[in-house]
Amino acid sequence: MLEAAHAQPAWVLLAYLIAGVCFILALRGLSNPESSRRGNRLGMLGMAIAVLTTLVTHIPELSYVSAESKEIQLFPFFDGVTLLEILGAMVIGGEALDLGKVTIPIYNLATREDHIAPAKSVFLGSKFFGGPVKFVLAGSGHIAGVVNPPEPVKYSYWSDAPALGNLESWIEKAEQRPGSWWPDWAQWLKDQDPAEVPARQPGGGKFEPIEDAPGSYVKVQD
Repeated sequence: MLEAAHAQPAWVLLAYLIAGVCFILALRGLSNPESSRRGNRLGMLGMAIAVLTTLVTHIPELSYVSAESKEIQLFPFFDGVTLLEILGAMVIGGEALDLGKVTIPIYNLATREDHIAPAKSVFLGSKFFGGPVKFVLAGSGHIAGVVNPPEPVKYSYWSDAPALGNLESWIEKAEQRPGSWWPDWAQWLKDQDPAEVPARQPGGGKFEPIEDAPGSYVKVQD
């Protein structure tokens, strides 16, 4: 029995350990009506981790170890897809990205009505970085909420609450401020490093400017 446990890859033992912790926390959550919903979610998460780990490691037809990447891959149903990708990790060039290793300060902006990068997803992403994160929520959507100059005062933004819990509870604790988020971002940059350099002169490089922004091409109609 002990030899079989030692024969298991480290990730398998870790997966079962995480599943066990989820089960314990689930039982604790289910003991209180106020936390029962969270307990259910933790129980389902622990079950999913345990079942997936068991399927991958105990049914040969469902998995194999890639000789090149040394990673367990699901086969034949998910041919070429690594276990990390199945679990939702972002893999680029065979390397799994670990946002926890990003330790520089982050100004993480979301817009309240964004349908491309939903505010809930951006807020959740704030929790994965390894350094300090300032989460800011701007009014409007994907374009107007970002390209929102200080004049005229058009939309509001929310800031100055720690990125904890869920987006709804964060909004309740955050301070709503009228106008653009740009001055807040500028002040945040100065807080990181107050040093400044002269503004670059447009057209002062290798290429001469053709015309004033935004350019005549934006007015072209088919």
